[in-house]
Amino acid sequence: MGWGAVFRDHCGAFILSCSEGLTGFPTPEMAEALAIRRALSVSKERGFQKIILVSDCLSLIQRISSTARDRSTLGIIVGDIKTLKTDFQGNKGSDNGGRIGVHTSVSGLQCGRMEGASGRGAKPG
Repeated sequence: MGWGAVFRDHCGAFILSCSEGLTGFPTPEMAEALAIRRALSVSKERGFQKIILVSDCLSLIQRISSTARDRSTLGIIVGDIKTLKTDFQGNKGSDNGGRIGVHTSVSGLQCGRMEGASGRGAKPG
């Protein structure tokens, strides 16, 4: 299992990608949470001010979007993600059409179905 992230500009053009293999993590949801946290860290390191964060893990998006404190085993990572989100402009992201800030949205499958995903770290064509 591993994680990967693709960074694109506002026109959809490729900027960079990164990926890393993970071992010892029990769920795809944990891998996705680690990927999101790392993608936000890379975005901050690169000086990005406005980002759109897209994930195919509905359960994690719900955790990140919730105002409640997450007391699950993912809680610390979700808390880190929420903290990192505040470093970007327009971080509310709910009614801005995804154009400004950290906008979390679901683009596909539930997290439990992610195991068959391919293309980690591949440069988009």
